[in-house]
Amino acid sequence: MQGLYSAVAKLCTKDFTPYKGTLTCGLLKSDITLCPPPQPYISRADEKRHEISNSIEILGFIDVVDLSNPPAHSRHLVLPIKSSG
Repeated sequence: MQGLYSAVAKLCTKDFTPYKGTLTCGLLKSDITLCPPPQPYISRADEKRHEISNSIEILGFIDVVDLSNPPAHSRHLVLPIKSSG
């Protein structure tokens, strides 16, 4: 039974812990949450683990016609967090 509790706790920590951060695009800035939370990236070149920052910046945009097959590591739902002010 202890193994079951451990497996459920590990699953909840990995997939159900909320990600809260800040999304910035130029002068616009908003607190956000991502669903599902992003997982750390492990580089194939050096096997290093890279954590996802709490600050995400949009640096520019690319037209869809300029991409033949855009690579996608994952897709997330971006939800704004209502500010208390």
